[in-house]
Formats: sequence, structure tokens, C-alpha cells
Amino acid sequence: MNVEAISEANRIILNAKEILILSHASPDPDTIGSALAMRFALLQRQKDSHIGCIDQVPEICNFLPGADNFVTGDALLELVRTAQHIDLIITVDTAKLYLLGEVYSQNVQWFEEKTIVNIDHHHLSNDKYGRLNLIWEYASNAEVLFDFFRCAKYEITTDIASCLMAGIITDTGRFSTPTVTRHTFQCAGQLLAKGVDLPYVSDQLAEKDDIATALFLGKILSRIHAENDGRIAWVALSQDLLSDQNGSQKLTSKVAAYLRSLESVVVGVAFLELPNGNIKVSMRAKRLDVRSVAAKFGGGGHIEAAGCVITGMNLDNAVASVISEIRQLKPQGVTVFDA
Repeated sequence: MNVEAISEANRIILNAKEILILSHASPDPDTIGSALAMRFALLQRQKDSHIGCIDQVPEICNFLPGADNFVTGDALLELVRTAQHIDLIITVDTAKLYLLGEVYSQNVQWFEEKTIVNIDHHHLSNDKYGRLNLIWEYASNAEVLFDFFRCAKYEITTDIASCLMAGIITDTGRFSTPTVTRHTFQCAGQLLAKGVDLPYVSDQLAEKDDIATALFLGKILSRIHAENDGRIAWVALSQDLLSDQNGSQKLTSKVAAYLRSLESVVVGVAFLELPNGNIKVSMRAKRLDVRSVAAKFGGGGHIEAAGCVITGMNLDNAVASVISEIRQLKPQGVTVFDA
């Protein structure tokens, strides 16, 4: 934790005229909870702010206090086009600006003209694009904000604590990932002391699927490919498949994690063809550094959970390229897969 950086970030924030807090596209509870927590904190200093995400807030995050304040989709694009006094952007849990989605890709020059405070926990893959970068390699972005609030002397209210707890629970896989440290538990313990209803928050964050979702997920999983005695498993999802039976991107987020849960699998990968032709890749592993694979395609993440978006390749070529890189992975120099 860099006290001087926190102090400078807080000075920039308090001197701003109008603030936009942004979560990354395809949001999860860590980025949503972080944005909400920051907005609640700024209100303590009489600083109102906009909170935005190009995609809709996930249903499992709707219980979080203030979630209905998010500006999304076309309304966010319109806000960027018409807001004349926004002079500060705070990004949360966003290692690279393109991860903000269309709000960035359609307004690159606008972003270049603004001051950015970049708050993230992906230390190795973050592009450090902000005027001020608060980046520590924690298990969740919520932990970075916890340190920021305490050091900058913001009160961690029950609402803020609930938002941060949601991020910690989900980004750590309910405290099961190798990124979890003593700091993670210390944060969680102090958030509990602020009045978080842990059973309620945990229950709200549980996935709740309907029959249609289960049937579509079954269709996806019927397309599993495996090699190396089942140690590498992947699913490639075309737009044709996703459009059939009202399939959506939201359903594919579970696939890589499910593949990793299979007994023989060491690396599970989900490939998703996006409407613009790019290929979204999600990787989950057991004791292997898939972040290094993601980095070769301009992505990042964590050692055992990483991803990227591949441009300039069709779905088949993207699958071949990524699987080829995975075959080269060697923990401690030991060959795991046959090339």
C-alpha cells in the first residue's frame, strides 16, 4: 500500500468538478460493488458522481445498495456525449481501457482529455493508463478500495461494507482461490464488524438459473472437446449457437469454471464468438499460469483465472492458437501436456 499515492488520488478526487466512476464491460460483483462503494464514499465528502457500465448490471448484483443508480448502455454513451463538466474518470477493476467496452472504443479522444484514477488489483496485466494508478495484487478489487478508504479516512458504512464483501466473496470463489491471503480475511473480518449480513449477501450472490438456462447450458456442454487424457478441455461457442434458443453471453461465463471442476481437467477454456467477430476467451486452471497465455493475446487476469479478446482471427483459428499456447505451459519447468 502506497500512502503517498492514496493521498494524491484523494486530492485529485476532491478537486474534481464532476466525476464518472466506470465498471468494466461484462461486469461482475467485484467491479459493480467497487463502483458503488466509491460512490457512497464520495458522498461523505459532498461529491456526487455518475456510476456507469456499458453492459447491464448483473441480476445477482441488484440487491446491492444503490445498484439502480448505474447508467448503462445507450444512456451511458449519451452521458459521455453530453456531459460538459466531467473532468475525472475513476475506473475500478479494469486492467485495460478497452475492457470498458464501447463507452471507451467510441470515445477514445474524450478519454484522452480526462484525468483518470485507475484503481485495480491486476498488478501484472494493468496498463497503468491513469494519471494516478492505485494497483495492488490482491485477490479482489474490493480489497484495494478497503485500503484506500481506511488510509484516506472515509467511513466504511454498512452499505459500503456490503458492496465490498460482494466483491471479495465472488472474486475469491468464496475464499477458495490461491490469490486469497491473510489480508483478504482481515478485510472480510472488518467488513463483518461494520454490520454486513453475510448469509444474506452470500445467498444473493448464488447463481439462480431457470429451466431454459439449464437446457441451454446442457447444449453448450455437449460440445466439449478434450485432449491430453482430458487435462485440457474447451468449448467453442459460435454466434449461431448463441442466437439459437435465445442463448446469451451471460451463460458462457460459467463454462470455463465448470470445465476446470472436472476431475481430469487442468485447464478449462471457453471461446465465445462476439457479434463483431472478435473472440472472447476465458481460461480457468489448476496450479497453472494461464495469465501468461492471456497476455500473449493482449489479455490478463490472475494466475489460475484469466482471459482475453482476440481480434483478426476466426473462431477455429483462435481455438487452435490458444490451445497451442496452453500445451507449452510448464510449471516449475515440468512438462504437463503433450505438444
